[in-house]
Amino acid sequence: VGVIRLSAHNVLVQKMSSIETLARIDTLCVDKTDTITSGKMNVVGIHKIDDNEFSPNENKLSDDRNELSELEKQAIAHALAALNDRNTTARAILDYLKPDKAFQDQFEIEHYYSFSSEKKWSGVHYAKQGTWIIGAPEIVLSLKQQRKYLSVLKKKITKDKRLLAVMKSDHPLSDNKNLIDDLAIVCFIEIEDELRENAQEIFDFSAKQGVEIKIISGDNPHTVQAIAHKAGIKHLKHAIDMSTLPEDEDYTAIVESYQLFGRVTPFQKKELIAALQNNGHSVAMVGDGVNDVPALKKADCSVAIAQGSDAARVSADLVLIENDLSKMIPTVYEGRRVINNIERAAVLFLTKTVYMTLLAFMFIFLPSRFPLFPIQMTLIGSCVIGMPGFFLSLIPNRNRVSGNFLPKVMKVALPAGITGTVAVLLHQLGMYIFDFPAGYHSTISLIILLTISENVLWKACQPFDKYTLSIWLLSVATVLLAIIFLPDLFFLTRLDSHGLIYAVVFICIVPLIFFLIKRIYVKFTARRK
Repeated sequence: VGVIRLSAHNVLVQKMSSIETLARIDTLCVDKTDTITSGKMNVVGIHKIDDNEFSPNENKLSDDRNELSELEKQAIAHALAALNDRNTTARAILDYLKPDKAFQDQFEIEHYYSFSSEKKWSGVHYAKQGTWIIGAPEIVLSLKQQRKYLSVLKKKITKDKRLLAVMKSDHPLSDNKNLIDDLAIVCFIEIEDELRENAQEIFDFSAKQGVEIKIISGDNPHTVQAIAHKAGIKHLKHAIDMSTLPEDEDYTAIVESYQLFGRVTPFQKKELIAALQNNGHSVAMVGDGVNDVPALKKADCSVAIAQGSDAARVSADLVLIENDLSKMIPTVYEGRRVINNIERAAVLFLTKTVYMTLLAFMFIFLPSRFPLFPIQMTLIGSCVIGMPGFFLSLIPNRNRVSGNFLPKVMKVALPAGITGTVAVLLHQLGMYIFDFPAGYHSTISLIILLTISENVLWKACQPFDKYTLSIWLLSVATVLLAIIFLPDLFFLTRLDSHGLIYAVVFICIVPLIFFLIKRIYVKFTARRK
């Protein structure tokens, strides 16, 4: 039913248990793309660099692509087109520069330098135009170049924009040669991410629910932090650049100290998830790319964006068909409904399991037969357990999930089961003392077990609302109608005045016994802890 309900919100459930898992998470790890931003990028401008004229004290940065020569524009465009890289950054630059087929003869490619998450740059070597590289400034620029250019650029460009550096060399790059030493800068490309309208909604919801957000991104941490601030997200104060850490770094303390991780490799994403889990957190991971797959597989619950890669969608437990992260909110609520309502229903089923097991064992050694007929057990199973449990499992329930399932359920079911057993044994003693007819043996036992079962149902229905109160009243009414109008069907003996008083006494003392045994059980379990 939960899967069907989530399909109405355009959420595809690929692993059934993920509905409950998502409701229990305390940490949500997301990437910047497709969460804070829509995944679409736009080129704001291209800043051409003239290395002969530029100095740190000057501000000679062009803001127009027309400052680039046509050959330079086409060199950049043809490099990206040839690399066949269709990520959002490449598409934004291609849409801006538009490669012209008339220049095809000028750009015969001799070697490709494909992009990877580790090196964070890509490029080509042209037979006539040399090597052209596009990548993150912090990676492809030398320290001297960074000091010379970036200090001025940061004054002109807001922190929420991304920068790519375009570098050129007359020679092909050698694996044995330092990349930075052989490249001259051509220009900086300024790119902005398109903000997602409802980004703040899921972050605010998570903060209110006590779920900590961790942003794990391959981009510059300060850029991501600025974009998050621009989107109105106020829960990301501490950021770290993961590229500055050694490979053998222990992430156990780092994951607790920071909320935003920048320049993260796919391996580091997986290790960050593992570190959170080792610290006792239940972690959900949202991803959209191939690089996210290891982290998605490692997380307790993985969520993929439909517009992302096929690999991410196949690996994920949940897929957001509308690419809308806010759809995780009804998914969390659905998980809470499933867990909380199953806990309610489980109390009813386990109560019957406890007293039936105890009575079956006890009556092996007692001279009397088992106190219930099968048809009488059917009355309890259908009217006090099955029917109410079915309706309880379907009603809305957005309460936060807390505690462990079995201890919470047994806190009520075990004392109730013991109460039912004790009360039936007391009734066996009363049969001998008061010399009641043989038919009272099963009739009064049924009344006792119906009483304790209705008491358990009363607790399971709390807090009462129009749904739960109706369920409890319907159960009581069904039981009374069956006893009054169908006694022969359920092998019931009609009680005389003494029998009625005897039954009323048990109806009154059963809740009292239940209360006392429950208090003893709670104190006992508290001492064990």
